[in-house]
Amino acid sequence: MAYKSLYRKYRPVTFEEMIGQNHITRTLKNQIKSGNISHAYLFTGARGTGKTTAAKIFARAVNCLENSSGSPCNKCENCLKLSIDANLDIIEIDAASNNGVNEIREIIENSKYPPTVGKYKVYIIDEVHMLSLSAFNALLKTLEEPPEHVIFILATTEVHKLPETIISRCLKFDFRLVPEPLLEKQVKAIFDKMKINYDTEAVKLIASFGEGSVRDTLSIADMCLSYAGGNTLSYDDVTEVLGVTRFDNLYEITKYLLAGDIKNLLKKSDEVLNNGADVLQLSNQIAEFLRNLIYFESSAGKIKNFSDNQNEKIKSLLNDFDRNFTVRAAEIMLSIEGSLKYSLKPRILFECALVRASSIKSDLSYDGLLLRIKNLESKGLTGALSLPKNENKPVIQNAGKLWTRVIYRLSDGANPMLEKAAKQVVKAEIIEGVFCITTPNTFDADFIRQDNNLSLISSLIKKESGYNFIIKVLVKDNKTDEEDDIENLFQSTLKNKKGG
Repeated sequence: MAYKSLYRKYRPVTFEEMIGQNHITRTLKNQIKSGNISHAYLFTGARGTGKTTAAKIFARAVNCLENSSGSPCNKCENCLKLSIDANLDIIEIDAASNNGVNEIREIIENSKYPPTVGKYKVYIIDEVHMLSLSAFNALLKTLEEPPEHVIFILATTEVHKLPETIISRCLKFDFRLVPEPLLEKQVKAIFDKMKINYDTEAVKLIASFGEGSVRDTLSIADMCLSYAGGNTLSYDDVTEVLGVTRFDNLYEITKYLLAGDIKNLLKKSDEVLNNGADVLQLSNQIAEFLRNLIYFESSAGKIKNFSDNQNEKIKSLLNDFDRNFTVRAAEIMLSIEGSLKYSLKPRILFECALVRASSIKSDLSYDGLLLRIKNLESKGLTGALSLPKNENKPVIQNAGKLWTRVIYRLSDGANPMLEKAAKQVVKAEIIEGVFCITTPNTFDADFIRQDNNLSLISSLIKKESGYNFIIKVLVKDNKTDEEDDIENLFQSTLKNKKGG
């Protein structure tokens, strides 16, 4: 007998067996018990969340002779007949391969005939968004007013591709991604039935990679069992199958990153990549590990996805932990995700991101400076970056830091356009009592020069320095010496002509 995959073998046969969709199963059960059954349903949501399964259960339940609970009993004559794939009253159609108007016309024509078993004939159209426009148009009238013995259930992962005329004729249910704890519980229950010995961390990792899809989770579990080849599934087995980096390696990489130990950071990441880890996956795992560290620091000191021993190791990382820097490091690692997919040298890109993430405390970009200012503010040390207020003359070398403070003040979201223009400034200096800022283009300069914007900047500079500066906005001169000579010659010639 052919092997049956886990997601098929353990597919729910009642609403009670479905997980993570209580908002849907409860509604459907109440409709069946009360007899208020709609003529058309639309099941939407991510793959593997139970749309087709719920449709099949519903199709049996409306025809069940003993459905007092709203679920099919799976024992009565109707349930037994309808559980056979070859039955004529539950018709499942794949719209991906049957998407033409002729197929829909055939459905409409066959729907006129009464069911052979029970009260209803149920049409389940999977991936309905694949139907052609003409097929949708052919379905419209029948979908709105089908024969009394017919129920349509449309299922799709891309509801935005459906015409509004179709959606408005259906009772719509949105299937949600299933939370990891429920997926974990489901996998454990199946392994217990199969008498499989397993590591708890292994099941947690499987559930995590399922990403909310029951089918994907059980498919991963299937692969892992095949790899293990026995009645025992270890954490190492799962990491080998999924190609993920072990906790210990992620822990060490994070430790070096937080400590700014670039030498050991690159050495460890090189070791992990040489052992076959995927660059994109490793980058995302580091970002997720940093995120877990933030959760650890802000929670009761325990992350439920980790074992007690792993939680203890994470606790040791708090010595070099700073929330603002850790958030920024996670953002840097996530920011390269799109580039890694298409880069010809993803490893170099990844290593550069690692170095930037571990060097935030010396990052001279505006984002890096603002981050350090926020960190100092949280410790009550921001006065260190303000200009001295008790001297007769301003200190010229502090102009750059003062402008950084102005940008920080603008980052409150009240004036995003001015903040953006301020960030474009390439130089800030104080010359003979005038605060001069240089922008790379005329557009930004003119925008800053507007009365309301210039007034706001002037007030912010005064707040930060205690001085009421005259502000001058300059535009960076990008012309070469040769271009300058040509411009001067042109102006001179023009002046001579006017004089003549």
